[in-house]
Order: sequence, then structure tokens, then C-alpha cells
Amino acid sequence: MDAYGLTTDVFATVHGRFFLVHTAPAEPASLDDSGDEWSSAMAYNTTYGPNPAQMTPEVEAAYNAVRDFQVSEVRKRKGNPFPDRVSVGRARNCDVVLRYSYVSKLHAHFITTAAGGVADPSAEFSLVDQKSHNGSQVNGKTLEPGKPVAVVSGDELVLGSLRLRLMDASRFTAFIKRESQRPKSRY
Repeated sequence: MDAYGLTTDVFATVHGRFFLVHTAPAEPASLDDSGDEWSSAMAYNTTYGPNPAQMTPEVEAAYNAVRDFQVSEVRKRKGNPFPDRVSVGRARNCDVVLRYSYVSKLHAHFITTAAGGVADPSAEFSLVDQKSHNGSQVNGKTLEPGKPVAVVSGDELVLGSLRLRLMDASRFTAFIKRESQRPKSRY
């Protein structure tokens, strides 16, 4: 993880402006067509990192901090249409793929009205439930299908029964740094 080596602006440029974060499940539920419970077009489905022998203590701490969490960038996947929205769902062609049975194939969209689309650094986002079977919530309030609700960094999102925290790059890097300082219990 680059949280220690990059400024927040550079981190956001490289990795995206927003992230969905949740605690990794102890045992993944099975799906017929996938081995991974969580995947993303941005390669967050598997833990990747630098060679442990070459890590500085700060980078190693940050890397180990996020192992207990699953993280996905809220970012447009190359080749997907509609630059004003990021699709979220169980289907492999969504921009953010959440491989859980209680998340609909196309569960929701993050949308913006900014001229530069979702890549615009000044864009404000809304979440729109796409008539999902198990519904969506923002900060405990159930979304009406098709009606956008503004979201900001720190909001709790629930898709089906999957509880997520939306974090901007600044909050996410602070989260990584804070988690890297927290003592990890050994089982």
C-alpha cells in the first residue's frame, strides 16, 4: 500500500478518490461461478504487496493493517460506458464487483453530474439503488429505487446485508495509518 510513500493527492490520482471498505468475512459464502467473494477490476481481489524483505517498517505496518479488510476503489473500469456513473453489483461487468449472493447483479450506481464525470476531482456523488432485490441504505436510511441520495466520505452504505464504509483518499490513508498502529491479536 502506498499510504506512507505518496501524498494524498498523488494517492488519489493513482488509486482513485473513493474506496469501499469492510471487514473481511471469516468464512466466505460460496457462489457457483466464482472462487473469490470480493473482486474488483482494480486487482483488490487478492492481497498484493511489495517483497516483505524489501519493506520499510512503515510500509510493512500499512500493508499488514489492511489484511483484515476488503477494499475496492470506486472507479470507472476501462471500457465501461456511461462516464457519469460507477456500477456496483455482483456481475463481473460492473465497475465495482461484490461477489456476494445478497448483492444484486446490478445493485446500485454511484452517479455525478460533474462535467468531467466520475473522474472529475470536484465531483459530488450520489448513490442510486437499481431496483435491487435486497435494497440499499445510506446511514441507516433505506433508498427508494431510482432516487439518488448524496453520499460523502465516512458514510455507511449497506448493499443487501453487506455493510461498507465509503472513504475518500484522505480518510482512507489515515485509516491505513491508524490501523497500522493498532496491535493485532494473534489467534
